[in-house]
Amino acid sequence: MATSPHVGSPPSSPKCIVALEFGSWDSDKRHRLRTFVQGGTEMIATKPVQYAQVDQAAAATIKASHGEFYGFIVLSSTAGTITVKDGGSGGTTILAMTALTAGQIVHFGGCGILCKTNIYVSVGGTATLMALYV
Repeated sequence: MATSPHVGSPPSSPKCIVALEFGSWDSDKRHRLRTFVQGGTEMIATKPVQYAQVDQAAAATIKASHGEFYGFIVLSSTAGTITVKDGGSGGTTILAMTALTAGQIVHFGGCGILCKTNIYVSVGGTATLMALYV
């Protein structure tokens, strides 16, 4: 059953808190992201997540091997877009969104989307975002 991603409120809302918890789960010093959004929804990743900043009008393979994509936080945007693919620029599109706004949080309730080859993120327009993955 397919479900749409949860889109959270901008951080300016008093009911939205994003906390990045630093832990020592392993030698990589990975981080766990807990996002509390308006309406009481909480996203807790089932594994410690890593993050990668992807700047405006750029594309990057944020993980060169198989992994799980957990969502993203829009750091700044006036007319941004995001496309996430499994398998590089010509791979399978797993998420495409337009009209991103600064502070927007998109996650899948703590479940990652499995990418079998790699995780490739392309950002268009004027968006800068933090992609979350394992």
